[in-house]
Amino acid sequence: MNPSKAQRWLDLLALLVGNRLPISFDEIMEQVPGYRAGWIEGTPTQQASTRRKFERDKDQLRRLGIPIETRRYRVEGHSETDGYVIPRRSFYLPYLELVREGEGDTPSASTSSYAVGRVTLSESDVRTAILALREVWSLPSFPFERDARRALRKLTFDLDPRLANPDEGQLEGTGPPPRVLERPGGADPKGALGPLLDALYDRSRVRFRYHSIGRDAVELRRVEPWGLLLQWGAWYLAGRDVEKGSGERLFRLDRMGGVERSSGAREFEIPEDFDLRAYAGRKAWDLVDGEHEEEHEVVVRFLPTAALLAVRNEWGLGVGEEADGSRLRAFSVRRTAPFLRWILSMAGEARIVSPPELQNELVRMAAAVRRVHGTEWEDS
Repeated sequence: MNPSKAQRWLDLLALLVGNRLPISFDEIMEQVPGYRAGWIEGTPTQQASTRRKFERDKDQLRRLGIPIETRRYRVEGHSETDGYVIPRRSFYLPYLELVREGEGDTPSASTSSYAVGRVTLSESDVRTAILALREVWSLPSFPFERDARRALRKLTFDLDPRLANPDEGQLEGTGPPPRVLERPGGADPKGALGPLLDALYDRSRVRFRYHSIGRDAVELRRVEPWGLLLQWGAWYLAGRDVEKGSGERLFRLDRMGGVERSSGAREFEIPEDFDLRAYAGRKAWDLVDGEHEEEHEVVVRFLPTAALLAVRNEWGLGVGEEADGSRLRAFSVRRTAPFLRWILSMAGEARIVSPPELQNELVRMAAAVRRVHGTEWEDS
């Protein structure tokens, strides 16, 4: 069985990171199992395909930020040739080194071209950084709370973990729940964001035409705005539909038209138990758009090549393990189309076990992709 793309990438990275000197193309073909068979034993056509595969892998890894460098070098008795290398100082983050006050001069970072460098910090520097991180993530509506927590974990990994925060009770922060959650780069679709923000803070109802994708219909909606969030590249309004009731719903701003706010103020109160942060981090298939869609349980088999990734990223809920190392994970899915697109992006390393109608829908979606992009597929 041919190694997966993920395995091929890991083998290539291990080879390049494990050598200080450049590795030639022929050496890579011999030492990376994902290339070896097609290059050593293959026909000229298979060799050409293997070379293209390597070039694609190299380009994709570079786009992901892996610093694969091409260098000219000469081996005694041979002409100059190109080789590939990953400088360790560019690939690894530097180690953090704590220097306590009164211990003399701080050690200098390594100047080797291949060793991993060090960044020295004083105790006061570390305390200042920790206090700053704790302060910013306690701010209401701070959009980078999760990033600040991750930064603290990275900061203290190489240092004394007791510096992180001995008072766990103070980590969560206090204050009212946020009403707007956003990340940088969100566009204002159709100019709807301004009126909705005004209505949200004035507690004014809004009305707009809304295109419901599930029913392919445009309806006039009257909504009490409870919060706005930017998720998966799209703005959503959370609120209560005045006519339909039944609790909160989500509406995508790019499917709204003619947004108007009423002239009144304090027309409603946001329920005390509503917290916009409950939507943060949800997947696209779990963001119900305007309607209360039925929830489906979908079981997915992740092949051994993707099983560890699924477990570590907590994709779904584990429901079983098979003899070959595959893992079964269960998902609660409200919107099937984005979920199927995500499964399709796994390139065969994730397969739907149940329900059978979604299996068939995935096959139809894959066939549609092939019709659009052609039938000549190379191993990826």
